[in-house]
Amino acid sequence: MNVRKPASSLKVKFTRNNNRNVWEKIRDGIRAIISTAKTEKSIQNQLWGALAMLATLALLQPAIFWWGLCLFGSTLCLTMEFFNTSIEQLADYLNPEYDPRIGKIKDLAAGGTVMAGIGTFVVGVLMILDTFALLG
Repeated sequence: MNVRKPASSLKVKFTRNNNRNVWEKIRDGIRAIISTAKTEKSIQNQLWGALAMLATLALLQPAIFWWGLCLFGSTLCLTMEFFNTSIEQLADYLNPEYDPRIGKIKDLAAGGTVMAGIGTFVVGVLMILDTFALLG
């Protein structure tokens, strides 16, 4: 009979020092961003989208409010894409064989990325309309 131990009695062993200072954690995060951006096409596409958005902002010079919304949306899209990529890689590592349950999990993560992209696109369209005084 397999008896589970209570969570409080489980010892967690980490391969890395958990007591790293904040600068080491930031450095590791930046390394992961750069490494992933070099290898993942979806991240590269999101970065191109962010560059296009920055170019549009620089060209149109909208109100600071729109800069903030667009930068937030772009950051949200990139963050969602990183989470999506993490979920996909973890799922593939845990179960390299096809499993419809894992496919559903991957689809849900991708759906979050799509939702963030649609929301950011709508904000961009509204910013353009407002900049050209086409909104109320």
